[in-house]
Amino acid sequence: MPLWEYPNEEKKLVASRLARLSNRERDGDKMRELEFRAWHKDGAMMGCQEHGPFTQAYQGQVFKWLAEGQPITIMQYTGLKDKNGVNIFEGDILGGEHAEPRSVIYEDGSFRLEDDSSSSNQAIVPRTAGRLNVIGNIYESPELLK
Repeated sequence: MPLWEYPNEEKKLVASRLARLSNRERDGDKMRELEFRAWHKDGAMMGCQEHGPFTQAYQGQVFKWLAEGQPITIMQYTGLKDKNGVNIFEGDILGGEHAEPRSVIYEDGSFRLEDDSSSSNQAIVPRTAGRLNVIGNIYESPELLK
């Protein structure tokens, strides 16, 4: 179910969890850096942190959208980079010289490349990611998947 269809109380809970996850240190333990971006459906715009942690200004904008019940989709950074060093997020479309464009999804506890032609989706590993390019995303350039 898309986030905007959740009741307001659940949206606040999600916003609270995102704020905690974005903290790079918790209880003195180092966590891997989590990055997010958000697609605002009605405004047809991508809100995205360019570098560094989930900043207060960026958090504020996303949380404002959530609190207002606006239709947004939050996407997480996979922890991988493409062959040009670009961060790969869920919802990105990856392609390469000898590879059909495929979208990045989160399924069964891992990030995967969606494959409509088979019953299983391939897990993205650093070796695979390093051979592909981010060529767009499913919101701003869905035509790349046709």
